[in-house]
Amino acid sequence: MTPAPTITEETVRKATLGASIVNNRELYVSYDGKVPQECVDAAKMIQGNYEQFQQLVWKRLEQLPLVKKYFGKLVRARLKQKGILASPIISVIFDDYQTLEQRLNNVKSVSGIESLKNEYRGSEHFLQGSITDAVMRNMLAEIMVLDSLIRLGFVNIRKISRKDKPHIDISAEKDGQSYAIDATRKQEVSDWEVEPSTNLEDCKSHKNQLEIRRLIMQTLEDKDEQFFRALQAHTIADSTVKVVAIKTSDYGFAECIEQATRIAQELLSERNRWQHIDCVWLLPNIDVSQSSWVYK
Repeated sequence: MTPAPTITEETVRKATLGASIVNNRELYVSYDGKVPQECVDAAKMIQGNYEQFQQLVWKRLEQLPLVKKYFGKLVRARLKQKGILASPIISVIFDDYQTLEQRLNNVKSVSGIESLKNEYRGSEHFLQGSITDAVMRNMLAEIMVLDSLIRLGFVNIRKISRKDKPHIDISAEKDGQSYAIDATRKQEVSDWEVEPSTNLEDCKSHKNQLEIRRLIMQTLEDKDEQFFRALQAHTIADSTVKVVAIKTSDYGFAECIEQATRIAQELLSERNRWQHIDCVWLLPNIDVSQSSWVYK
């Protein structure tokens, strides 16, 4: 009898790369519209030896105690659902740089951080892996915001979680000023117009700029009401700088950060709108120094 092939960390990385190529248009184009055969073979190996794959996931998590602590329940649920290789958590777990573990280590002393484990809950349904993935992406976004605030020199950072009154996600201080920061993760854009010569997003494209405007405007509409309710409930003070942190892992959004900044400035300057928002913090999935703070 032929022994089962051994699934290695490299096997998993190839398989997740293949899933990323299928689900990411930029990658798909860069690979000439084809998933490399080694990625296809890796995915088939995992499907045929799923129990061995699960054991490898948990072995890897043992080396990432904070990731296991905060994401363990979500990982357990996700492993029972379809489409696991496309899940962001698998890429995170097998990230050689252990980026998430480092971020969690950086934010572990933030007041209220323990509430993350209970606040973010996925689906248990076999066919609803996308719901669990969305929950994990939202949690990853909030962790990145907290980590970024620390790196930017904010102090007295608190993760807020309460059920009795409307509130904002995060409070922090810098240079004697209080901030209330609500983090949101925007859905990916699937149809950016690209420059034919580079296959990169065309930041000058009217269609792309309209899409960026739509994303930011939608967020401002949602969050203005949320800040209003928090002000009414006296869980934040009017003197607090009220910030909407928009986190997106969309590559095109990051490429066009200058255009996104200008559009946010235009929207915030509209009279008698967004009266309860003072600032938009654009935080693409890149180094925090590349993020953009846009004030009224």
